[in-house]
Amino acid sequence: MSENNQEKKKTKKKKHSAGRFIGTFFITLFALCAAGAVFLILTAEQFNLTLPGDWFNFTQTPDQGTGQNQYGLVEESERADDAYFDDAVFIGDSLTHGMTAYPEHLGSIYAVTGIQISTALMSDAYELENGGKGTAVDAAAEQNPGKIYLMFGTNGVNFTTDYTEMIEDYTIMVQHIRQKCPDVIIYIQSIPPVTEGYATYVQTKMTPDHIQEYNSLLLKMAEENQCYFLDTYSVLCTESGYLPQKFTSDSGLHINNDAYDVMFDYIRRHTIKKETE
Repeated sequence: MSENNQEKKKTKKKKHSAGRFIGTFFITLFALCAAGAVFLILTAEQFNLTLPGDWFNFTQTPDQGTGQNQYGLVEESERADDAYFDDAVFIGDSLTHGMTAYPEHLGSIYAVTGIQISTALMSDAYELENGGKGTAVDAAAEQNPGKIYLMFGTNGVNFTTDYTEMIEDYTIMVQHIRQKCPDVIIYIQSIPPVTEGYATYVQTKMTPDHIQEYNSLLLKMAEENQCYFLDTYSVLCTESGYLPQKFTSDSGLHINNDAYDVMFDYIRRHTIKKETE
């Protein structure tokens, strides 16, 4: 065999060995990095350490907060006392207005029976401190509230299955609140169920499926607009999605004090605190 051929074989062997070495090096390096990351996570959890930056939740927006303060559906929390609601305002339709008859209702209430969200945006039904008239949001803003609870939609879902404009109007109301009260915590309440008798025998579109569809859109709207969502629907309905007869005060659309007991207990157990509190 010629010396040139032998030299070529030696060169190939060296290149092959070098390639294997580089591949093995990077695989080993990756494994060590992965092991180090796992060790760091386990150590942080064991000793309750805080790791710098948002390392693991890459979908979270910078101002969204973590854990209990994350926008959207509110997790169960320690039961809040009356003091939490000293700066709370409830805005809505007849279901919110019904809170005024509840002996232990919380916060201030701005509500009109039969009103829809589109009307609430324009209705100057409240006297303002300057002597003029304003909307529920205008009147509520004068109190400098720390929390605002909104519950609208029953009067709309009663008659339509297209909720596009309702969600758009809801979003506009949230934006108005943000303009007037930049630091306020906004809660969006799901609308409650109706009885099976009401859904079946009254000319209405308020079936469990339609109510749940609307409430799911409210949840999405809350997430997109940095609001907190309260699923008061689920604590008031049966497995079939209807309001129990024992919870209604009329034909099955409105709720009674026993139902408000359940609703307010849920609200007390699902609260958000500002980072400074």
